[in-house]
Amino acid sequence: MIIAVVLVVACVVGLVVLRRRFLVVGVTGPSMRPALSDGDRVLVRRCSVESVRRGDVVVLLGPRVPGHGLSPAEFLSGATNDERRLMVKRVVALPGDPVADGSGVLLADEIVVTGDNAGMSFDSRQAGPFDAGGVRGVVVRRIGRAR
Repeated sequence: MIIAVVLVVACVVGLVVLRRRFLVVGVTGPSMRPALSDGDRVLVRRCSVESVRRGDVVVLLGPRVPGHGLSPAEFLSGATNDERRLMVKRVVALPGDPVADGSGVLLADEIVVTGDNAGMSFDSRQAGPFDAGGVRGVVVRRIGRAR
C-alpha cells in the first residue's frame, strides 16, 4: 500500500514538473506551412527570449488588436479588448540585432518573427517588432494533429 502511494505521489510530482517545463500548442491557420499545418499540435519547451536563437520556431503572444473579439455593437460603443493570442512564428531577429531595412537596431524588448508562408501570415512584416517578453517557448517538435 505504501509503495502504491509513493508511486502515485511520484507520478503527480513528475507531471507537475513536466507541465512547468513544457506545453502543447495547437497550430491554427496556414501561416507556418510547409513546416507546420493547420491542426498540428506542437510540444513547446517553456523559456524566455534569452534562450531563443534566430531560426527557432517559437510560441509567443501576438500583438494587442483593439476591437478583436468584440461584437460590432461593442466595438462601436467604444469597448476595448486587449486579448492577446498565442502565435507560432519563426524568429528572424532578436533583441539587439540590426534591422534588415537599415533603420537601426532592435530594442532590448523587441523580437522580429515571420510565418514561413509569407502570403498567409500576420507577423512582423505587418505589425512590426513583437514584444520579446511575450515569448512563451521554443517548439521542440510536432506531436500530431488535433482530433
